[in-house]
Amino acid sequence: MSNSSPAVRAGTPDRAAAAAQLLAHHRLGQLTRDELDSRLALALAARTDEDLRLLVVDLPDLPPSAAPVPAATAPTARPTATVTFHPSGGRPATPLRIAFDVCVLFLTVAAFVCLMLLFAVGLVSSSDFAFPMFLAAFGAFTVGAGGVYLLHRMLAS
Repeated sequence: MSNSSPAVRAGTPDRAAAAAQLLAHHRLGQLTRDELDSRLALALAARTDEDLRLLVVDLPDLPPSAAPVPAATAPTARPTATVTFHPSGGRPATPLRIAFDVCVLFLTVAAFVCLMLLFAVGLVSSSDFAFPMFLAAFGAFTVGAGGVYLLHRMLAS
């Protein structure tokens, strides 16, 4: 029977603490980016505390100001992607939403130009006003709705 004690399994907080310690050494210039990357990969694959200890055995002790956050207080949840939210509606400001706003802007301007042309044609024409006035009313509604939407988006950001 051997005298060596069995290896203690490393948990997620242990791996996170080792990774934080490696990052602190990298910030201090004691590890290059390549060394950091390879050691972080080994830290994530470590199975025992001894595997983690071997990753930092050749590095000096960290000064107190550069010491990593203890594993007990480190966040255990995986970080999520950061999304910028629209202040008033809580919707993400995605490229699709920006493209939609640009389309509304173009349609509003086009409706305004058409509205002005219809009024100009209606003033010089002596023919029936029913159809041009219907189009003018529709154009006015489109310009008003688009303008209100764009004004709301502009004031909310």
